[in-house]
Order: sequence, then C-alpha cells, then structure tokens
Amino acid sequence: MVKSKSDQSPEKIRSILKSKINSTEMKVGIESLKSLRDGPVLIEVGSADETNLLSTNINAKCGEVLEVNVPKLRKPRLVIFNFPQDQSRILWRIY
Repeated sequence: MVKSKSDQSPEKIRSILKSKINSTEMKVGIESLKSLRDGPVLIEVGSADETNLLSTNINAKCGEVLEVNVPKLRKPRLVIFNFPQDQSRILWRIY
C-alpha cells in the first residue's frame, strides 16, 4: 500500500509511481493498481520477494514524497469447539 506524505490524490500517486518506477527493469510483475477510498493506492504483486523488492525501490526513489506500508497477515484468535455440522454453512456465509 502506497500513501502520500502530503495529501495528494490517488491519480497523482499513480503518475509519480509510473514516472519514477520501472517494473520491467526490476522484473516485478505488477498485477493491479487500485485506488482506495482514503487516498492510498494498493499495488498487487505475485510474491513476497517481489513485494520486498518493489517497496525498497519505491522508498529509495520516492521516499520523500511517498510512504510504503506492507500489510501483515493476521492470525485468528477465535476457535469455536462443538459447533454443529448443519450450522457450519451459516457460519461461512457470515464471514
């Protein structure tokens, strides 16, 4: 996830990324660029190695303007025991 340090629009963030970052030189396959509601841009890549390479490159070239945040996976803290089998379909629909 890439955010602007000074409140810039997602279109401006995309233009900065496209002008300064060349993903073909780094051999990183960017799958998608999504603009989020709050203003940041979400970049989807194929693997964790590509994520690390892209984030270090963005910090090096655009560190004064953009801020990179790599979301971490969460571990579930709730385990439900003795839940009836016929109710399991309802539980999956909730989540």
